[in-house]
Amino acid sequence: HHSRVDLYSVAVCHDLPKRYWGRLAACAIVRVFPRVVRCLFLLFLPLASGHLILDPSQKRQPWFTRLPNVRAWSSACDCRAQFHPRWADSSVRLKLSGGRPDLPLVLFVGRLSPEKQVT
Repeated sequence: HHSRVDLYSVAVCHDLPKRYWGRLAACAIVRVFPRVVRCLFLLFLPLASGHLILDPSQKRQPWFTRLPNVRAWSSACDCRAQFHPRWADSSVRLKLSGGRPDLPLVLFVGRLSPEKQVT
């Protein structure tokens, strides 16, 4: 399940074309009744046999504290093996930095979406 459907739904509502009547209904429900969505999740999520989270720190979030059988799945990359300085390549650095290898290079591995609140 998605851990924050209430936030995700609001983000998706903004992306739907205005001609859809479903957008009006969905956005009104999600915006006016966000507690209803949370209550439904609190009612139905405990019925699942297990819950998989991507970060062990999520277990401390109130969203997951009441759920049974919460397990963390490690999907991180091995920075010591894959991103070791011995693999540095100046031509790749030049390409990724847009011709400015003197500036810091910041990489984000993941999907940028409003509900992730990545700024």
